[in-house]
Amino acid sequence: MSNYINSVITVSLVASIACAIAPEGKGIGRYIKFVAALMTLLVIIAPLSLLIGNKASHNAPGDGSDTLFTPSETTNEDTTDYREAIVAAAVDKMKETVISVLATRYDVRIGDVSVELEYDASDYSNIIVTHIYVTLTGYSSWIDAEDAADYIGDLFACPVTIGYD
Repeated sequence: MSNYINSVITVSLVASIACAIAPEGKGIGRYIKFVAALMTLLVIIAPLSLLIGNKASHNAPGDGSDTLFTPSETTNEDTTDYREAIVAAAVDKMKETVISVLATRYDVRIGDVSVELEYDASDYSNIIVTHIYVTLTGYSSWIDAEDAADYIGDLFACPVTIGYD
């Protein structure tokens, strides 16, 4: 479990550094940020391949077994911890992404933005964001909330509420 978390943290740090040194604008900087986000996402969902691999090995045709592998048969405390860690890491990454979008597009300070998400994690392999709540403080409260909410809503395909503190 700690190796997984260390991997996620390491890739997130490397991705953050790559995004920080990437040139701003519509050129190669966009692609660097996309690849960094994609790599982070792949590391976050890597344990899913282990679950899928185990399912495939238990369901191999011709093995003489008539039983099907179901996750509930092998669910234990470790699996639950992995699922919770996957959900927590994905939610944290989504929050970071919203803050990064606001910082990049609207030139707000990262410390002036807080983000809360409503999400459906009933299927931990497909976390669905249902609503994003953004609170702006200090210098960042000057941005056009309606424009920012529309932009973030289009990116995440969910309603966005922006408030000021």
